[in-house]
Amino acid sequence: MFRSSKTFVAIALCAAVALAACAAPPVAGPAAQSQAPAVPFVISAIPDQDPEKLNRLYGTVSDYLKAQLGVDVVYRPVTDYAAVVNAFRTGDVDMAWFGGLTGVQARLQVDGAQAIIQ
Repeated sequence: MFRSSKTFVAIALCAAVALAACAAPPVAGPAAQSQAPAVPFVISAIPDQDPEKLNRLYGTVSDYLKAQLGVDVVYRPVTDYAAVVNAFRTGDVDMAWFGGLTGVQARLQVDGAQAIIQ
């Protein structure tokens, strides 16, 4: 999926920048204490490799993004290419690593969806 660790780091950094730009400003005072627990930011990817390898890889990405952004990040594996597009369309996945065709399909099905890197 990634030709080198530099490619992986570049993609992770682009994702981190995009997430940071979408982060809500911190709430101060009593209102901050009464807020409900934060919903995790869910990532996924097309299942183009061994599931165990993908779990390790995206588990690492989740940990990195969580440390950099201060939000809970969860990797959700999927069974096939259509499943990741459907999960993105229904809002079950917030960000996904798609292939060329699945990226186009996802952007056509979700208004405002954008490719961060291609």
